[in-house]
Amino acid sequence: MALVEVLMSSLLRLLQVSVLEAIRISCAGYPTRRSFDEFLLRFGVLAPEVLGGKEGYMPNDFRQNGIEGLSGKTKVFLRACQMAELDARRAKVLGNAAKTIQRQIYTLIARKEFISLRRVAIQLQSCWRAQNGSSSILHVLLFLWKIVVGLHDYVCTLTHATRETGALKEAKDKLEKKVEELTWRLQFEKRLRSKLEETKANARVIKEQEAAQKAIEEAPPVVKEICNGFLGLSVQDL
Repeated sequence: MALVEVLMSSLLRLLQVSVLEAIRISCAGYPTRRSFDEFLLRFGVLAPEVLGGKEGYMPNDFRQNGIEGLSGKTKVFLRACQMAELDARRAKVLGNAAKTIQRQIYTLIARKEFISLRRVAIQLQSCWRAQNGSSSILHVLLFLWKIVVGLHDYVCTLTHATRETGALKEAKDKLEKKVEELTWRLQFEKRLRSKLEETKANARVIKEQEAAQKAIEEAPPVVKEICNGFLGLSVQDL
C-alpha cells in the first residue's frame, strides 16, 4: 500500500506540473516546444495582434496559414519542421520591413539632395540676373549653363549611387566644393570687371584733362590769359 501511495503521489505531482501532458503532446507528434513568451518574442512579427494576447492562446493566423500546433497553459507545441517554416516566414517579413525602411531612407536622402540642388540653382539664377547688364553676359551665361549641366549630370550619377553611404558623403563633398568654386569664380569676375571699369573711367578723365591742356596751350595768348584767370578763380573758390 505504501508503494501505491508513493506512486499515486508522484503521479499527482507530475500532473500538477503538466509533465505528463507535455509527454502526451510530444508523443502525439508535437516534438518542438517553446514557452509562450519565447514564442511570441520570436514569431510575434508574423501576427502583431497576438502580442497583446494572454497565456494559453494559440494565434489563429498561424493555424490558418497551415501551421499545426497546440497551446498549453504556458507553452506552445509544434509539429516537426514547423519551426523551420516559421523561421523562413519570419525572415521574409523582416526582409520586407528592412526594404521598406531602406526605401524611406533613400527617399529622404534624395529629397535633401534635390533641395540642395534647387538652392544652388536659385543662387545661380540670382548671380545671372545680377550680371544681366554687363558686357560679358554671354560668357557668364555659357559658364553657368556648363555648371548647371555638370550639376545635372552629377545628380543623375548620384541617384544611382544612393545605396552606399560612403558614396553619398563623397558626392556631397564634391557638390559643396563645386558650389564654393563657382561662388569664388563669380566674385573674382565681378571684382575684375569693377577694376576694369574703374581703370577705363580714370583713363577717360586723364585723356580729357590732357586734351583740355593741349587746347589751352594751342590757344591764342588772350584766350590763355582768360583761361588762366578762370583757373585761378576756380582755385581760390576751392
